[in-house]
Amino acid sequence: MKKMCIVGGMGPLATADCYERIISKSPATKDQEHIETLIISDTLMPDRTQAILSGERDELLKHFENNFKLAKSWGADFIIIPCNTSHYFFDELLKLTDIKLLNMVELACKKANDKTYVLATEGTYKSEIYKKCLEKFGKEYLELTDIEKKISNDTIYKVKSGIEPIWENFPEFEKLVESKKNVGIILACTELSLFTFDEENVIDALDELVTNAIREAYE
Repeated sequence: MKKMCIVGGMGPLATADCYERIISKSPATKDQEHIETLIISDTLMPDRTQAILSGERDELLKHFENNFKLAKSWGADFIIIPCNTSHYFFDELLKLTDIKLLNMVELACKKANDKTYVLATEGTYKSEIYKKCLEKFGKEYLELTDIEKKISNDTIYKVKSGIEPIWENFPEFEKLVESKKNVGIILACTELSLFTFDEENVIDALDELVTNAIREAYE
């Protein structure tokens, strides 16, 4: 079985959720059958949205480089990064290591409806990584209004601040989801993955990353 490294801490709750999903969905029947995993919770990682908006990426890339070096010294066969916004830098991250990196943006776009909305951070919207990726797969990126984008971004940062991700605490976000879910939605931030969804038109990027990480480890 392959060894996996999770480069996380963006945020910590999302990283914990990612690993819990991997454990619960793995076909293991005893401790020794679970994926050997190194979890790096780099909570000092610079804010990804601010790095995109400011163009100041050197410190962020240095953090990733150091994390990748740790993963390599430990013996990781592949790395997952449960943070959508950081995938704006994916091509640069590939240059920092020879370890395989799974791309959660591409995995989510492959699974998404032919027409879909994307709920994400301001940085992810500004980067257009989902728009470009969906178009690469011949799918239509449906544009949200500026107000709707702000609701999505504000929801994410409120969850990061410690507000429990339940619908009662986020009525505006719930209304936004209700208005789009019949068409198609990608949850393009791991904080949004913490909400409970059961609609088949809602594609959770974190779920796609988890599913493919398990497949990669056990193949």
